[in-house]
Amino acid sequence: MSKLPSDLSTVTTVAVDLVKHVFQVHCCDAAGKVVVAKALHRKELLAFFAALGPCVVGFGP
Repeated sequence: MSKLPSDLSTVTTVAVDLVKHVFQVHCCDAAGKVVVAKALHRKELLAFFAALGPCVVGFGP
Protein backbone atom coordinates (compact mmCIF):
# COMPACT_ATOMS: atom_id res chain seq x y z
CA MET A 1 0.00 0.00 0.00
CA SER A 2 1.43 3.37 -0.93
CA LYS A 3 -0.83 6.35 -0.62
CA LEU A 4 0.07 9.92 0.16
CA PRO A 5 -2.57 12.65 0.34
CA SER A 6 -1.66 16.12 -0.81
CA ASP A 7 -2.93 17.56 2.51
CA LEU A 8 -1.13 16.07 5.51
CA SER A 9 -2.86 18.40 7.99
CA THR A 10 -5.26 15.64 9.11
CA VAL A 11 -2.44 13.46 10.44
CA THR A 12 -2.45 13.15 14.25
CA THR A 13 -0.42 9.97 14.78
CA VAL A 14 2.56 8.50 12.93
CA ALA A 15 4.02 5.01 13.37
CA VAL A 16 7.47 4.36 11.91
CA ASP A 17 8.83 0.85 11.49
CA LEU A 18 12.63 0.88 11.43
CA VAL A 19 13.60 -1.81 8.94
CA LYS A 20 16.93 -2.31 7.19
CA HIS A 21 16.76 -0.21 4.02
CA VAL A 22 13.52 1.76 4.22
CA PHE A 23 11.22 3.24 6.84
CA GLN A 24 7.62 2.03 6.69
CA VAL A 25 5.40 4.96 7.71
CA HIS A 26 1.72 4.76 8.66
CA CYS A 27 -0.18 7.94 9.54
CA CYS A 28 -3.65 8.11 11.06
CA ASP A 29 -6.13 10.93 11.41
CA ALA A 30 -8.08 11.76 14.59
CA ALA A 31 -10.65 9.07 13.80
CA GLY A 32 -7.95 6.40 13.56
CA LYS A 33 -8.26 6.04 9.79
CA VAL A 34 -4.99 5.35 7.95
CA VAL A 35 -4.34 8.31 5.66
CA VAL A 36 -0.74 7.47 4.71
CA ALA A 37 0.95 4.09 4.30
CA LYS A 38 4.26 4.47 2.56
CA ALA A 39 7.80 3.14 2.47
CA LEU A 40 10.37 5.95 2.64
CA HIS A 41 14.08 5.87 2.02
CA ARG A 42 16.38 7.57 4.54
CA LYS A 43 16.88 10.60 2.26
CA GLU A 44 13.08 11.15 2.03
CA LEU A 45 12.32 10.93 5.75
CA LEU A 46 13.25 14.45 6.85
CA ALA A 47 11.26 16.12 4.06
CA PHE A 48 8.25 13.93 4.88
CA PHE A 49 8.25 14.92 8.57
CA ALA A 50 8.85 18.58 7.68
CA ALA A 51 5.54 18.52 5.75
CA LEU A 52 3.59 17.27 8.80
CA GLY A 53 2.05 19.41 11.48
CA PRO A 54 2.36 18.63 15.17
CA CYS A 55 1.55 14.98 15.84
CA VAL A 56 2.45 11.98 17.98
CA VAL A 57 5.25 9.83 16.52
CA GLY A 58 6.10 6.29 17.60
CA PHE A 59 9.12 4.30 16.46
CA GLY A 60 9.45 0.53 16.57
CA PRO A 61 11.72 -2.24 15.40
